[in-house]
Amino acid sequence: MVLCSHSAARIKGGEPNDLINDCQTGSAHRLGWDEPGSHRHRCLAQNRIPSQIRCGRRSKMNTINTRPELRENLSTLERYMDSADVDEKEFHRGLVEKGTCFVADQKGSRYLFAPSRFVGYKQNTMILHQQNASKHGSYTNRAIDKILGPCRADTTLNELYRKFCTELGFPARAKGTCGNERKFWRI
Repeated sequence: MVLCSHSAARIKGGEPNDLINDCQTGSAHRLGWDEPGSHRHRCLAQNRIPSQIRCGRRSKMNTINTRPELRENLSTLERYMDSADVDEKEFHRGLVEKGTCFVADQKGSRYLFAPSRFVGYKQNTMILHQQNASKHGSYTNRAIDKILGPCRADTTLNELYRKFCTELGFPARAKGTCGNERKFWRI
């Protein structure tokens, strides 16, 4: 459920952890986080709620068209990976764990892996990703293919992905989501 708190307009049914958005301030809180002042009850920062989800409006997100848009999303994911915020860190880990097609971004001697389903949407954030009911890897894969060429299976990158997962604290699955072979773009 998304709720515009100034008008108390209820949109669809409600589930714990759905966002409550206030269209006047842009602040958001999670339903079911009822410990005032606690880490989980904090405001998710007034300026971090994009206009696409204020006032309960959900809109289809646009896919990326340029390398700089891709880089922006890679930086966002890297920030989540290194974040002190537990929710952002867990969000990043979940994306990497469940992904099938990844942008492999070399940082010095290390590779970072970013799932296409996140980095393929313009100016994506954790909140936008969670609210995007129409997200699908086939849309983002096509967008990234236009920028970097087709993704391919790569045994070297797959081994580096496994190492990356171990560094994040979980074992890599044998295959990607739905048993599909993992594929990669190098950047």
